[in-house]
Amino acid sequence: MERDDLREAWASLQPDAATQAALERALARHSLRRGMQTALDGERRRTLLEIAINYVGVVVLGAFAAGHAHRPADVVGAGILGAGLIALNIALIGLAVALKGIDYETPLLPLQASIETIRARRAKLTATVLALAPLAWAPLLVVLVSLAGGDAIALLGPAYIAANAAFGAGVAIAAWLLARRYRGRVRSRWLSWASNALSGHAYREALERLASLERFKEIA
Repeated sequence: MERDDLREAWASLQPDAATQAALERALARHSLRRGMQTALDGERRRTLLEIAINYVGVVVLGAFAAGHAHRPADVVGAGILGAGLIALNIALIGLAVALKGIDYETPLLPLQASIETIRARRAKLTATVLALAPLAWAPLLVVLVSLAGGDAIALLGPAYIAANAAFGAGVAIAAWLLARRYRGRVRSRWLSWASNALSGHAYREALERLASLERFKEIA
């Protein structure tokens, strides 16, 4: 075979520019989908682990309440904490179902919109948990004192327990105000994450990304 024949044969095996560009785009989309799936599979596993830990907490608190049925304060404290964990798990189960239901074969724009919707739900849930967490201090104090062998009401008095509940509410409000004021000014990675979540900035960012995708879908 002559050199020209070899060159022609080799050229015939090479895709034209349009075909190669289309192939590269397809490979890029596939790689992007795989990356999204890997990240969200990890998020789903973490969510399922949270659900399992919370349900263990509910079972433990239920057993505690049953064993201290003669102390109404202990039962109420455990009930408040258990109800909080159950409410949290309802939201987490919804997230886990949404993560499981993502179809990675759908076009990229709807896929990204689904992911941003889930991110917005997670950001809102995180902000709610961080805002309400200080309110759990008073019932947790009652349970901890009881576990140590004491009676919180008899030992500390109803006024002290009520003061702790008010203190928890004050801490929640102060934390929210500080997060809004100093968001983006802290160097700590954890504090930066907490301030973004508690101030609602992470939730608003997710909503803005979702709105941008919806506008792009309308244009496209």
